[in-house]
Amino acid sequence: MLEPKKALAKAIADYDTKIQALKADMISQIESLPDNPRINRIGDRGNCFVMSSKDLGDNWTPEYHDFKWQYNKIVEWINKFTAKRAIDILEEIVRRGSVRISKRTYYFHPDVVAKLTHSR
Repeated sequence: MLEPKKALAKAIADYDTKIQALKADMISQIESLPDNPRINRIGDRGNCFVMSSKDLGDNWTPEYHDFKWQYNKIVEWINKFTAKRAIDILEEIVRRGSVRISKRTYYFHPDVVAKLTHSR
């Protein structure tokens, strides 16, 4: 039988391992989501794209239409914050279509929100 202190340390280590596995699974699912079919990426790095102006709607910011940028931002937050905070962020995005982090509000395309909802 383990000493109480060692048993607690082992339980914490096991818990941390499970949290890291959960984060890795969330990241893997998000990174596998499809890109915006209405854009055509150009260049080697893939961070530039063109799209028809008829698809812009009310939001003309590039980040709003760049699904991969939005997914990468979410992955950044999952890596940066605790698992609980990351889940809260995802729930807020799904519920409101936006999230406020560090005095900035990020708006997510409805198709991204739908994909996040269906990937859970």
